[in-house]
Amino acid sequence: MDLFFALSDVTIAFLIGGALFAGIVKGAVGFAMPLILMSGLSAVLPVPVALAGLILPTLVMNIWQALRG
Repeated sequence: MDLFFALSDVTIAFLIGGALFAGIVKGAVGFAMPLILMSGLSAVLPVPVALAGLILPTLVMNIWQALRG
């Protein structure tokens, strides 16, 4: 957990921007959010942490997409 408190403001902005971009692509195309988000997260975080950070956004977006129809 100390890793996230050590991130700079620029890194956090990059991660949020990457997540927003991945969400826009998923909304437009219907897939590829995990691919884009993993690329962005692993650019600034260790891979195991990036994989763990990918679980919740992917789950939320897939549930939202399933309920939407």
